[in-house]
Amino acid sequence: MDIQCFFDKLYDEGKKLELLQNELEVISARITEAGGVGGASISGGGSGGGRPHELSDLFIMETNARKRAESQKGKVERLRITAGVMIDTLPKNLQKTVMRQRYFYLWPWKRIAAATHYSITYTKLVRAEAIAFLKK
Repeated sequence: MDIQCFFDKLYDEGKKLELLQNELEVISARITEAGGVGGASISGGGSGGGRPHELSDLFIMETNARKRAESQKGKVERLRITAGVMIDTLPKNLQKTVMRQRYFYLWPWKRIAAATHYSITYTKLVRAEAIAFLKK
């Protein structure tokens, strides 16, 4: 796999993990709101037509969401281990910092620029230089 594609995949998989973790938090909150025990019905919410959901359905949804999140977490951790080894070979500390902030912490470019005190354009250039170095 090409280095650029690898880091793109790491970023995308990290974002998927964030979404799965958010989904799990929402389901857990719905369980808490429903009382957490018994078989009380709660409204479905969203645009699903207001179909009531049983608390037991929420527990099943939570279990499934937890499994998906754990599976995704394992995938992301494996990718991050490989990425960490590659990033450690970069010659400049700024390259290492930008790559970690983007691909480990999933920061947007504006936040990376603010944290490094450089422009968005320059931080993207630093990333491009890091990718070019890793392709050698």
